[in-house]
Amino acid sequence: MVVWSLLLCGVGCTGLVSCSDTPGPRAGGTEQQMVTDTSTIRPVTDGPYEERYADGSLRIEGTMRAGQRHGLWTAYFRDGGVQSRSTYVDGVQHGPSVVFHRAGVMAYTGDYANGRQVGEWRYYDQSGALARAVEFDSTGTLVNSR
Repeated sequence: MVVWSLLLCGVGCTGLVSCSDTPGPRAGGTEQQMVTDTSTIRPVTDGPYEERYADGSLRIEGTMRAGQRHGLWTAYFRDGGVQSRSTYVDGVQHGPSVVFHRAGVMAYTGDYANGRQVGEWRYYDQSGALARAVEFDSTGTLVNSR
């Protein structure tokens, strides 16, 4: 089952969909989850994976390994613009993650280590100005917010 995170992150980025199977960054604000209709998705255990909107445009793409997300995954807005890019290792977010506003401006960016937010995460408003920065330690605990 594919789970998409609908983020309402409090810095002007609403309606963003993450490549993650888990809710988006905690520091961003309120979150909701919604499940897409998976009845027409064929299971892929190894190799390229893609999912499309009803009109045929690409919604998400990446690679599966042993039934898990692996490597770079990219999600797209219906108009074809990049919505997010996240890296996975054996089904767990690990590495850089970036999410964009619909206009193509970065909404937030940060790193994951074994599924936990680590290091500095930066949140940007619709114009691209830094709205907030937060820092997580190596265990994913929030240690600083400015």
